[in-house]
Amino acid sequence: MAKKALLMPTEEEMEGFTENLVLAVEDFVIHRDEIKDRMTATALKRFLRQVHNLRESKRSDDEIINEIDRSIRHGWKAIYLDPLTEEEEKVRYLSAPSKYKSLYSTEELEKLLS
Repeated sequence: MAKKALLMPTEEEMEGFTENLVLAVEDFVIHRDEIKDRMTATALKRFLRQVHNLRESKRSDDEIINEIDRSIRHGWKAIYLDPLTEEEEKVRYLSAPSKYKSLYSTEELEKLLS
């Protein structure tokens, strides 16, 4: 019996991802196959939604990639990184303002700091 082809995310599903994030996501899908727990279409859809949500919450691609790498190193079936809370966003801004000014509009910064 022939082995089913590995279900990989499409370019469209990873639109906007950096090249390194695309590679990390693909590595994670391969990792799941290697540990004999292939991702179903639903699992892949939810994993990609989690990555998109992390990016929307202002998590950096490097943070997401590091978490994917950590999950692979530990043989885990998922990533365990939560979106940034408003409080964490405030702390980030206050500790490194030059880096985060480009991520937020003036209105968003005022709202975060109020």
